[in-house]
Amino acid sequence: MLEIQDLSLELYVDKTWKPALRPLTFRLEPGEITGIIGESGSGKSLLAKALMNILPARARVASGSIRLHGTELLSLPRHRFRSVYGRQLAYIFQNPAGALNPLMRIGDQLLDALLAHEEVPRKEAVRRALKALDEVGISDPERVFRAYPHEISGGMKQRAVIACAVIHEPDLLIADEATTALDATIRKQILDLFLVLSKKKRMSILYISHDIAAVQYVADKIMVLYGGMLLETGARGDVLDRPLHPYTADLLQAVPYHVKPGTKLAGIPGNVPPITAKPPGCIYAPRCGYATERCKEDLPPMVVAEDPSTAADKIPHTHACFHPLLRDSLGKETHLNTHPSSPEGRERYVQQPAAH
Repeated sequence: MLEIQDLSLELYVDKTWKPALRPLTFRLEPGEITGIIGESGSGKSLLAKALMNILPARARVASGSIRLHGTELLSLPRHRFRSVYGRQLAYIFQNPAGALNPLMRIGDQLLDALLAHEEVPRKEAVRRALKALDEVGISDPERVFRAYPHEISGGMKQRAVIACAVIHEPDLLIADEATTALDATIRKQILDLFLVLSKKKRMSILYISHDIAAVQYVADKIMVLYGGMLLETGARGDVLDRPLHPYTADLLQAVPYHVKPGTKLAGIPGNVPPITAKPPGCIYAPRCGYATERCKEDLPPMVVAEDPSTAADKIPHTHACFHPLLRDSLGKETHLNTHPSSPEGRERYVQQPAAH
């Protein structure tokens, strides 16, 4: 459904255009949820805004292709924007309070979203707006329809924003940190809603989050971004339970929920480089405990992991690393059990797959 081919982005810094996102290629199938993880500054939100054609003034698409149902979005004529953006492709911003107009009732904002793309009688528009509020789990849609944003809770605001995004039942929904500001109970309810939309509506979802537990709960496939470069991608279980790239393993080692009981949390040494700072070799080499001179000089290509048991219909597990973590026949790590960059060493453990 969505096909991204060699997409690269640039940022205008110090009076010149500098690479921000290295050529990226991936596909998103109907009804599939793809999670994107990585530290702040990795290019996750920049990618999402490029897909929605809302890049900031100092950013641009340098090359590549974005195709939705075979239609090239990068060369889409202006008069066709409304038939795609907001209707076939919708975006959920991470701050629901900022995404809603505080001077307008929730219902009026829903009607605006609907009538901007469809000419329907007001009575029918109100019916569909109430239905959208009901479908996102709001138990009293009539009250919320009449309410102003400040009169409802944060969870309700987030549901209202989602209702605005899905009122047209788009083919692709981009959720950028859509559950970050919510408490645990409401967060799970929103994640369950994404699962329902994906299964019942065959809606594809690109879910961007720092919350690896949330990504593990909803995603079918996971992409790991760092410094504007895709380092690893594959099925949820492969990436989170059997990571091949050292960055993915380090990222998981810093998450309490993925660390084996009795093992200390370990942060990643160093800092995330500016997204426009591109070393000649692997982007992660300066912070990687396994980096060699080759890693610092050559850019590792994205390759498919060698797995003779992989079924033909299985999501390929790919990585961009000259020294991927090795595994024995049971899928356990056999590469190195400690991290050379830490004086005391640190064990690499990844929790068993979580229930969906």
